[in-house]
Amino acid sequence: MPKVLDHEQRQRHIVEAVWRIVAAGGLHEATVRRVADEAGISVGSLRNSFPTQTSLYECAMRSLMESVERQIDEKASGVRGSSEDVAIDLLLSFVPLDDEQAKTLSVWLAFSVEAQRDAALRPLNDEVFDKTRTYLTSLLAQLAEDGIVSRSLDVADEAARLHALLDGLTLHRLTRPDVVGPEQVVDVLRAHLACLHVD
Repeated sequence: MPKVLDHEQRQRHIVEAVWRIVAAGGLHEATVRRVADEAGISVGSLRNSFPTQTSLYECAMRSLMESVERQIDEKASGVRGSSEDVAIDLLLSFVPLDDEQAKTLSVWLAFSVEAQRDAALRPLNDEVFDKTRTYLTSLLAQLAEDGIVSRSLDVADEAARLHALLDGLTLHRLTRPDVVGPEQVVDVLRAHLACLHVD
Protein backbone atom coordinates (compact mmCIF):
# COMPACT_ATOMS: atom_id res chain seq x y z
CA MET A 1 0.00 0.00 0.00
CA PRO A 2 1.49 3.42 -0.97
CA LYS A 3 2.76 5.52 1.88
CA VAL A 4 0.43 8.44 2.66
CA LEU A 5 2.27 11.73 3.15
CA ASP A 6 0.80 14.76 4.87
CA HIS A 7 0.97 18.12 3.11
CA GLU A 8 4.25 19.21 4.71
CA GLN A 9 5.91 15.85 4.06
CA ARG A 10 4.72 15.89 0.47
CA GLN A 11 6.13 19.37 -0.07
CA ARG A 12 9.45 18.31 1.44
CA HIS A 13 9.52 15.21 -0.76
CA ILE A 14 8.95 17.33 -3.88
CA VAL A 15 11.45 19.99 -2.82
CA GLU A 16 14.17 17.39 -2.30
CA ALA A 17 13.45 16.09 -5.80
CA VAL A 18 14.05 19.62 -7.11
CA TRP A 19 17.35 19.83 -5.25
CA ARG A 20 18.57 16.53 -6.69
CA ILE A 21 17.68 17.54 -10.24
CA VAL A 22 19.31 20.98 -9.96
CA ALA A 23 22.45 19.52 -8.36
CA ALA A 24 22.78 16.96 -11.14
CA GLY A 25 21.80 18.94 -14.21
CA GLY A 26 21.05 22.57 -13.44
CA LEU A 27 17.87 24.54 -12.82
CA HIS A 28 16.75 24.30 -16.45
CA GLU A 29 16.29 20.56 -15.90
CA ALA A 30 13.80 21.11 -13.06
CA THR A 31 10.66 21.21 -15.20
CA VAL A 32 7.33 20.31 -13.65
CA ARG A 33 7.23 16.94 -15.43
CA ARG A 34 10.84 16.12 -14.55
CA VAL A 35 10.28 16.99 -10.89
CA ALA A 36 7.09 14.92 -10.79
CA ASP A 37 8.94 11.94 -12.27
CA GLU A 38 11.80 12.32 -9.80
CA ALA A 39 9.38 12.57 -6.88
CA GLY A 40 7.39 9.59 -8.13
CA ILE A 41 4.09 11.46 -8.37
CA SER A 42 1.80 12.64 -11.13
CA VAL A 43 2.00 16.12 -12.61
CA GLY A 44 -1.52 16.76 -11.30
CA SER A 45 -0.47 15.83 -7.79
CA LEU A 46 2.51 18.16 -8.00
CA ARG A 47 0.25 20.95 -9.27
CA ASN A 48 -1.97 20.49 -6.22
CA SER A 49 0.97 21.40 -4.01
CA PHE A 50 2.58 23.93 -6.37
CA PRO A 51 0.24 25.56 -8.91
CA THR A 52 3.13 27.28 -10.73
CA GLN A 53 6.78 26.56 -11.38
CA THR A 54 7.68 29.78 -9.57
CA SER A 55 5.83 28.63 -6.43
CA LEU A 56 7.79 25.37 -6.64
CA TYR A 57 11.08 27.22 -6.97
CA GLU A 58 10.18 29.59 -4.13
CA CYS A 59 9.48 26.70 -1.76
CA ALA A 60 12.63 24.83 -2.82
CA MET A 61 14.70 27.98 -2.34
CA ARG A 62 13.23 28.81 1.08
CA SER A 63 13.56 25.24 2.29
CA LEU A 64 17.21 25.21 1.23
CA MET A 65 17.81 28.50 3.02
CA GLU A 66 16.20 27.20 6.21
CA SER A 67 18.19 23.97 6.04
CA VAL A 68 21.49 25.86 5.81
CA GLU A 69 20.44 28.22 8.60
CA ARG A 70 19.70 25.25 10.87
CA GLN A 71 23.14 23.80 10.19
CA ILE A 72 24.84 27.11 11.02
CA ASP A 73 22.73 27.56 14.17
CA GLU A 74 23.56 24.03 15.32
CA LYS A 75 27.27 24.63 14.83
CA ALA A 76 27.10 28.00 16.62
CA SER A 77 25.13 26.55 19.54
CA GLY A 78 27.92 24.05 20.16
CA VAL A 79 30.59 26.74 20.35
CA ARG A 80 32.01 27.67 23.72
CA GLY A 81 34.09 30.80 24.08
CA SER A 82 35.56 32.95 21.36
CA SER A 83 38.81 32.44 19.50
CA GLU A 84 40.25 32.66 16.03
CA ASP A 85 39.81 28.90 15.58
CA VAL A 86 36.15 29.12 16.60
CA ALA A 87 35.61 32.03 14.18
CA ILE A 88 37.18 30.13 11.31
CA ASP A 89 35.09 27.05 12.10
CA LEU A 90 31.93 29.17 11.92
CA LEU A 91 33.04 30.88 8.70
CA LEU A 92 33.66 27.50 7.08
CA SER A 93 29.89 26.94 7.25
CA PHE A 94 29.64 29.32 4.29
CA VAL A 95 32.20 27.55 2.06
CA PRO A 96 31.75 24.10 0.45
CA LEU A 97 34.46 21.84 1.84
CA ASP A 98 32.88 18.48 0.98
CA ASP A 99 30.62 17.03 -1.71
CA GLU A 100 27.42 17.53 0.29
CA GLN A 101 28.15 21.21 0.94
CA ALA A 102 29.13 21.64 -2.70
CA LYS A 103 25.79 20.24 -3.87
CA THR A 104 23.87 22.46 -1.47
CA LEU A 105 25.68 25.63 -2.44
CA SER A 106 25.63 24.86 -6.17
CA VAL A 107 21.84 24.48 -5.94
CA TRP A 108 21.60 27.77 -4.04
CA LEU A 109 23.80 29.50 -6.63
CA ALA A 110 21.53 28.25 -9.41
CA PHE A 111 18.50 29.73 -7.64
CA SER A 112 20.40 32.94 -6.95
CA VAL A 113 21.15 33.37 -10.65
CA GLU A 114 17.51 32.64 -11.51
CA ALA A 115 16.43 35.29 -8.99
CA GLN A 116 18.04 37.94 -11.18
CA ARG A 117 15.56 37.01 -13.90
CA ASP A 118 12.52 36.06 -11.82
CA ALA A 119 11.38 38.94 -9.62
CA ALA A 120 9.34 36.57 -7.43
CA LEU A 121 12.55 34.86 -6.25
CA ARG A 122 14.54 38.03 -5.66
CA PRO A 123 13.25 38.78 -2.13
CA LEU A 124 14.44 35.37 -0.93
CA ASN A 125 17.82 35.88 -2.53
CA ASP A 126 18.11 39.32 -0.94
CA GLU A 127 17.02 37.91 2.43
CA VAL A 128 19.88 35.41 2.44
CA PHE A 129 22.37 38.09 1.40
CA ASP A 130 21.20 40.41 4.18
CA LYS A 131 21.16 37.67 6.82
CA THR A 132 24.67 36.61 5.88
CA ARG A 133 25.93 40.19 6.09
CA THR A 134 24.25 40.67 9.48
CA TYR A 135 25.72 37.41 10.79
CA LEU A 136 29.23 38.38 9.70
CA THR A 137 28.87 41.84 11.21
CA SER A 138 27.81 40.33 14.54
CA LEU A 139 30.65 37.80 14.45
CA LEU A 140 33.27 40.47 13.81
CA ALA A 141 31.79 42.69 16.52
CA GLN A 142 32.09 39.81 19.00
CA LEU A 143 35.68 39.13 17.94
CA ALA A 144 36.52 42.81 18.39
CA GLU A 145 34.90 42.88 21.82
CA ASP A 146 36.96 39.83 22.82
CA GLY A 147 40.16 41.40 21.52
CA ILE A 148 40.69 38.77 18.83
CA VAL A 149 40.59 41.43 16.13
CA SER A 150 41.20 45.15 16.47
CA ARG A 151 38.68 46.95 18.66
CA SER A 152 38.86 49.95 16.33
CA LEU A 153 37.64 47.83 13.43
CA ASP A 154 34.88 49.24 11.24
CA VAL A 155 32.84 46.04 11.49
CA ALA A 156 30.35 47.02 8.77
CA ASP A 157 33.11 47.62 6.20
CA GLU A 158 35.03 44.52 7.25
CA ALA A 159 31.88 42.39 7.13
CA ALA A 160 31.40 43.49 3.51
CA ARG A 161 34.99 42.47 2.70
CA LEU A 162 34.65 39.16 4.51
CA HIS A 163 31.34 38.48 2.73
CA ALA A 164 33.01 39.04 -0.64
CA LEU A 165 35.92 36.80 0.37
CA LEU A 166 33.58 33.95 1.37
CA ASP A 167 31.64 34.28 -1.90
CA GLY A 168 34.90 34.15 -3.84
CA LEU A 169 36.13 31.10 -1.97
CA THR A 170 32.77 29.41 -2.54
CA LEU A 171 32.93 30.05 -6.28
CA HIS A 172 36.52 28.78 -6.45
CA ARG A 173 35.65 25.64 -4.51
CA LEU A 174 32.70 24.94 -6.80
CA THR A 175 34.52 25.61 -10.06
CA ARG A 176 38.14 24.58 -9.28
CA PRO A 177 38.17 22.26 -6.27
CA ASP A 178 41.30 20.66 -7.71
CA VAL A 179 43.15 23.97 -7.27
CA VAL A 180 41.51 25.40 -4.15
CA GLY A 181 41.42 22.72 -1.48
CA PRO A 182 39.96 22.85 2.05
CA GLU A 183 43.38 23.56 3.60
CA GLN A 184 43.87 26.58 1.34
CA VAL A 185 40.44 27.90 2.33
CA VAL A 186 41.41 27.69 6.01
CA ASP A 187 44.77 29.35 5.29
CA VAL A 188 43.10 32.21 3.41
CA LEU A 189 40.58 32.82 6.22
CA ARG A 190 43.30 32.64 8.87
CA ALA A 191 45.45 35.13 6.93
CA HIS A 192 42.47 37.45 6.52
CA LEU A 193 41.68 37.46 10.25
CA ALA A 194 45.37 38.01 11.00
CA CYS A 195 45.19 41.25 8.98
CA LEU A 196 42.45 42.47 11.34
CA HIS A 197 44.58 42.08 14.48
CA VAL A 198 46.50 45.34 14.20
CA ASP A 199 45.20 48.39 16.05
